[in-house]
Amino acid sequence: MYAAPPDLATEIHAALPPSLHLVRSMSPWVKARGAGPLHSFLEGPAFDRDGTLYCTDLAHGRIFRVDPAGRFALACRYDGEPNGLKLHRDGRLYIADRRHGIMTMFPRDSRPRALLAPDEARGLQGVNDLLFAANGDLYFTDQGDSALNRPTGRLCRLRRDAGHVETLVDGLAGPNGLGPVNTTQPICNQGEIDEPGKHDVEFVEAGEDSAEAFESPKQ
Repeated sequence: MYAAPPDLATEIHAALPPSLHLVRSMSPWVKARGAGPLHSFLEGPAFDRDGTLYCTDLAHGRIFRVDPAGRFALACRYDGEPNGLKLHRDGRLYIADRRHGIMTMFPRDSRPRALLAPDEARGLQGVNDLLFAANGDLYFTDQGDSALNRPTGRLCRLRRDAGHVETLVDGLAGPNGLGPVNTTQPICNQGEIDEPGKHDVEFVEAGEDSAEAFESPKQ
């Protein structure tokens, strides 16, 4: 058995001001939830080197910029469903858009642009989260509407020097968050402790009680 986790004190870093609440807007994503209006649904927080926080609003297709003092500003709004977000070393934002696939934009751009070719994007079910490996390869979860009774989700990779999407793991039930494994510490995988450095990527399936660890192919 594991010891109980310690209690950590937290505080609110920033709160979306009422002036940016969209209480009368019913986007397709909000309608699909079937729970009435929703002023925002914040996802994908990521900091840049200067301490500016970027995040997405999945409900209304918005990207926000939050300064170190906690002040929100609208970076852009577009016809999409942005979910996960990461900053590339070249300064671009990479966005996992449930409707359009992987998109990119520089912080001062007015809207993101599709990264994948149309036929590649059409083959996706609905991307959720993403991360960059140290070598520049992009990993992302393709969740769509997969669930425990419909395990059709995938873990995918887009190599930095290739334009096509590779399926690395399929048959997943709601693959969601994605993060790099800290190779200096063991990780928990299906109730067992893995050896440090054995795996490269860790992801979580909705409805499961453990994280999955994945060792990326080296070829």
